Amino acid sequence: MFGIGDNEDLDDVDSGPFFKRIDWAAFWTATAVAFVVYFVTLCPTVGLEDSGELAVAGDSLGVPHPPGYPLWTMMAWAFTKVFAFVTFRGQPNPAWSIGLMSAVFGALSAGIAAMLICCSGSHILRRSKMISHDMSERSEDIICWAGGVASSLLFAFTPIMWSQAVIVEVYSLNAFFLVLILLFIYMWSQRPNNKTLFMASFLFGLGLTNYQVILLAGLALAICIMLRDFPLFRDFLVGAAPYVLVYVLIKVFGSIEGPKPKVDDLGQLMGVLFSRGALPPIIHPTHFTAAFYLALNGVWLSIVYFILPRGRTVAPSVLLAQLGIAFYAYMPIVSDLRNPPMNWGYPRTWEGFLHAITRGQYEKIIPAHIFSERFIDQIGTYMADLTLNFRLPVALVGFLPFATWHVRMQKRNYSLMPLAVGLAACSAVLAVLPHVSLYKIPALGVVLIMAVGGLAIIISQIRGVIQQHLLSPEAKCWEQITTILVLAGTALVGGALVVRDVLSVTKPIRAADGKVIPDAVKDVIFRECSVIGGIVAVIIAAMVLVYWLLRT
Repeated sequence: MFGIGDNEDLDDVDSGPFFKRIDWAAFWTATAVAFVVYFVTLCPTVGLEDSGELAVAGDSLGVPHPPGYPLWTMMAWAFTKVFAFVTFRGQPNPAWSIGLMSAVFGALSAGIAAMLICCSGSHILRRSKMISHDMSERSEDIICWAGGVASSLLFAFTPIMWSQAVIVEVYSLNAFFLVLILLFIYMWSQRPNNKTLFMASFLFGLGLTNYQVILLAGLALAICIMLRDFPLFRDFLVGAAPYVLVYVLIKVFGSIEGPKPKVDDLGQLMGVLFSRGALPPIIHPTHFTAAFYLALNGVWLSIVYFILPRGRTVAPSVLLAQLGIAFYAYMPIVSDLRNPPMNWGYPRTWEGFLHAITRGQYEKIIPAHIFSERFIDQIGTYMADLTLNFRLPVALVGFLPFATWHVRMQKRNYSLMPLAVGLAACSAVLAVLPHVSLYKIPALGVVLIMAVGGLAIIISQIRGVIQQHLLSPEAKCWEQITTILVLAGTALVGGALVVRDVLSVTKPIRAADGKVIPDAVKDVIFRECSVIGGIVAVIIAAMVLVYWLLRT
């Protein structure tokens, strides 16, 4: 049977202040240490990469390269005014001031990460007391403080984080938003309340204006809501449905070949909707379509607020996220009124604004097919980058929490944590030896144990949702419908991806008329199908093992 410790109910967390003194101690320790090191190693003036362009944009309250970074630019401008007295060889030095901003937010990122790790660790230890340990509260605090500070400083002094926190760049502010959003998500998961969720939603929208990759944090928030408050998750699904539908209809409009139909008034728009099954995008802020979508958004949020059972939580959350995203309005305003020296893409025009927020100058992201050599290469590249930043033994430590599960054999539980720790230690010893790559073998063992443990956690959570909201005699009809929709949607997306990848792999052996090309079959079998076979074998073995773990 899978086991990580029999957690008590989440409501057992103390009703006092959410963060204890030890959590704040971890925050200030990590923040102070990181900031001192960043400050000492701060770049004295303009550096390489995007440093010069971003420094000009920040100093002149301008518009840097896509996606424009409006919040970062405003904050950078404020730092240049506060520290305007700092010079470099007698000349103004705004680059140093903006670099200092990178250091500040990099240090705050480390501090918040330390607080999150310390606080969550304290909750885990408190719930597992007398089950897996019998430590005093002081010992728990010391362990949590040390773990939080050490982990956050390892993050703060990775080559990538350190290098970006001492120059004029946007990434330390992005790290700050990411860990802050995760902190609020964790706070809400332990003590659900509207204020915390509202703050997380606003920070999510605001963070998107700085770095759009933070969109991935939305998945963590959705999963957290589903596991913690299923009725609220249901209402979020209902509230999101029209936005997804409108997005699909706009994509259909864009796929219309030839001249696009006119949509200068509501009648023409409805005609396109019913005749073509499509909706136009916002053609221009002064065009009818802008007012239409703005009114549609307001009407729908009002319906959600007054009709849905949890609408008074859903509607403000969506509105606050939209308010955060609305900071993008900074770009056309300053581009038009100030015409700054750094005015990338001239977002005062609608075309320039769309070019900025859609990252028009960059190549579109094309995910690698799962059943391909490129996917395997990318996994290897990721692991290589991980070991470069954390070094292999340290990177393996991050996997160990997913190895805290046990196997039940002959009515006895055998923990795999000692095996994982032993393999990690063995890998660390072998990594020291020169000209020897054997350390990768025990490291692979740790990764496999982690993968099975992580997969078992996911399956356990899914099984819990199914049993509680679908198969339980007490489950309500709306719970069953919501669960079926989520499972069907997940299966549909996963199945579509698999079919797409299989078609891509077999494309070289299929002619235009669909017939198989015999001469190409052999090459594909040796080049691609070996990869497919290996991945499928690993997936099947993992699923069988997890099934055995859960059944026993």
